[in-house]
Amino acid sequence: AATEEIALVPGDARQSVRWDDRFNLTLIVLTAGVRVARLGTEGWAALPRAIRHQSADRVPALVGVSLPAVRYLERVVAVPHLFYGRGATDPASVVSVSFEPRQPLAGPRFPVS
Repeated sequence: AATEEIALVPGDARQSVRWDDRFNLTLIVLTAGVRVARLGTEGWAALPRAIRHQSADRVPALVGVSLPAVRYLERVVAVPHLFYGRGATDPASVVSVSFEPRQPLAGPRFPVS
């Protein structure tokens, strides 16, 4: 289960973090109290209803709760994989996110010998 939580340091520069040994995120953090953590069931429930319903077609709730979420204090302010972000006044903005597990479940599709 995704349990890692990373506190971020505010500043003008972009910060890159590796979360849960699966995701690389690049963010700009504007204020203290921002962290990357698992969305979780309470975070999923706190998302606007439209986002949850829109996402349900692409991401099952059991998967959604394990996605990385940007939190400020106790609020979810961004879930990049669900195209959710609160807006221009956010305490942090996500520049990029990529799924890059160190140990993929399968090898390359076309191995080269």
